[in-house]
Amino acid sequence: MTTYAWDYENRLIGVSSPSGTETYAYSADGMREEKANSAGTVYYVRDGENVLIETDVNLITQAHYTDFQGMLGGLASERRGGASSFYGFD
Repeated sequence: MTTYAWDYENRLIGVSSPSGTETYAYSADGMREEKANSAGTVYYVRDGENVLIETDVNLITQAHYTDFQGMLGGLASERRGGASSFYGFD
């Protein structure tokens, strides 16, 4: 069974399932800034609502993201582990 936990501002703070547990932390403005699970901790560097970079606990960059200009949440590309992925939508 999978269970979910939310804080008093209705933000997801944890997920527990047979495969493991993840916890989430948020900044003062309500944006998710951290995810932790058995694989480690991920920190998010943001520009407003858009995630630009993911880092590990040692602040080593794990992924770079770019967004379509002028759009919130319009992911254009991701660079992770030396490989780039490009996205498009209509």
